[in-house]
Amino acid sequence: MHRSKWMEYVVLDRALRATDPNGYPIILGDFLLSFKEKLADTEDGEVVDAMKRLCPRFLALRKYDSSLRGFRDYADDDHDFFYRGDFRLKSTPFTRSRLEELAAELPLPEPEKRPIGFKP
Repeated sequence: MHRSKWMEYVVLDRALRATDPNGYPIILGDFLLSFKEKLADTEDGEVVDAMKRLCPRFLALRKYDSSLRGFRDYADDDHDFFYRGDFRLKSTPFTRSRLEELAAELPLPEPEKRPIGFKP
């Protein structure tokens, strides 16, 4: 699977884990750390691009706006939206099917190797 598709998979997986009806809360810096565990050279722009590619069909990006006293959808304001405070990843009716398509492209995990014999 390509790096960008793997990032999309992680984003959609996180959106589906939301327990809040407004979506899964994300702070970009913290979210970036979860990517760096697998790909140390991940940059924030790659993760932002993955989210933007998925929005709006497969992912809703939402942010609380105090002037509206509610959430607003992402509208091409990258700096204010992604880099100031938290935002939400909210699933859409198409999220799960896209996640399943991406999961089909993931490599199968290596079988666990067990040592033969007894441990001392």
